[in-house]
Amino acid sequence: MLPVVTNPDMQRTLFFIFLLAFNFDSLQLKAQEQDPFQEAKIEELCFGVLNTDYDEERKQFNQALKQLLKEEVLPKEGAFAHPFSKVKSLGILSSPDSMLRIFNWMVPFSDGSYQYEGLILLKQAGEVKLIDLKPLKNDSVLTEYAILGNKQWPAALYYELIQRQDQFDTYYTLLGWDGHNRLSTKKTIEVIRLKTDGSIQFGAPIFEAAKGKKSRRLFEYSAQHSMRLNYDASTKQIQFDFLAPLKPSLEGVYEYYFPAMTQDAYVWEENRWKFIKLIDTDEGRKREIKKLEKNKKDQILEQDDIYKP
Repeated sequence: MLPVVTNPDMQRTLFFIFLLAFNFDSLQLKAQEQDPFQEAKIEELCFGVLNTDYDEERKQFNQALKQLLKEEVLPKEGAFAHPFSKVKSLGILSSPDSMLRIFNWMVPFSDGSYQYEGLILLKQAGEVKLIDLKPLKNDSVLTEYAILGNKQWPAALYYELIQRQDQFDTYYTLLGWDGHNRLSTKKTIEVIRLKTDGSIQFGAPIFEAAKGKKSRRLFEYSAQHSMRLNYDASTKQIQFDFLAPLKPSLEGVYEYYFPAMTQDAYVWEENRWKFIKLIDTDEGRKREIKKLEKNKKDQILEQDDIYKP
């Protein structure tokens, strides 16, 4: 049985504590009404993941972020269509057909390594399914020909989603970045295919190669350089730098690979990503500009009555 408080000062103190607690609960309820998908909380936890000084604290922030998304935010009705416009620190990609939505982020560690997290909202048979991606534990399994499930996720941070289809399947092509370590960086062209049993598949043989077809493309190069890998909507091409070692004796030692002056590309043709060789991007443009300028000057020189050197 609780004791009865008769002291007037103590009564006033308890009343104010109760009033503060009531107001705090009211403020929390009001905040949830104004921010039903807890975007402010998501950003707060993302800030901790990316900016705290200690790895153990990063792990704790990451665990809290993942738990919030998995248990409270993404299972909530309307999460698939919600814009999450205030969330700037998560990678959120949505497919044009509104069947797939990816929530993706990274955890940087003090030794230069990275951990990646991925959650997928998937529409199937009128329902929304939440898939927690499990990173691949054995990197030796990951090849450009391997087909993998959602428990063998080739983890990366995705920044572009391109949807293509053939007469049987829809393919969601992803462009991704992996900081890897302090010596080398990786980029990837990955593919997600939805299976009839409600699961997802990573990799599909839709990339044209010299021998057969590849299921994905993997690139690794020196961390001292940057590689261009982007989708050009105007040409509908996935364009990327050609990588080469500093010298022939370093072939296969990817810490010494760098982007050469040429670019390659994939364009969707005949139900596959067809490989094409592009011109030298930087030097080619310079040569083209000089050629145009020379032609223009030659044309003017022929008009003696107009042009006076």
